Amino acid sequence: MAFLQGLNKEVAEEVSAPNLTDRERQRNFRAILQRVFGLDEICLQVLGRYGRSATAEERQEFRQLFEDMLVMTWTRRFRDYTGLGIRFGTTVITANGDLLIQSEIDTDQKPLVVEWRLRGDGGEYRLLDIKAEGASMLLTYRSEYQSILRNGGMTELNGLLRKKIGELGVPG
Repeated sequence: MAFLQGLNKEVAEEVSAPNLTDRERQRNFRAILQRVFGLDEICLQVLGRYGRSATAEERQEFRQLFEDMLVMTWTRRFRDYTGLGIRFGTTVITANGDLLIQSEIDTDQKPLVVEWRLRGDGGEYRLLDIKAEGASMLLTYRSEYQSILRNGGMTELNGLLRKKIGELGVPG
């Protein structure tokens, strides 16, 4: 829980501070994302079997595009986040050793129920998934991308990600 409390504080100070430009917000979130999230594992899970048949170049391009898309998407969401009002509940250890930590985040309406999936990695934790109100970030991306991969492969998916990033703006 200390890991998540520190992350919450860091996001509030480094990504959500009102005096930051969008570029600074993106740069700061990218640094947090690269340090805290298990992006390699997340990408493998999102791509599923299609990742195994992709070339190393296609997987590397996807990882960079996926990271850019996460930075662009999440920094927009964090603009008004204050980092206050988060309560942590139970922690469950899964069969493979992952930690599932329950939390509630205060909002203008009712609290948002969030579950965090962490995996130990050489004495440090990596965030693998965030489940908000039962919807898994990882499974949502996987589901969204599987039909694209099935129909057009990695070339189609990477092209769509480039387009989406272009619509969101230039990543910092």
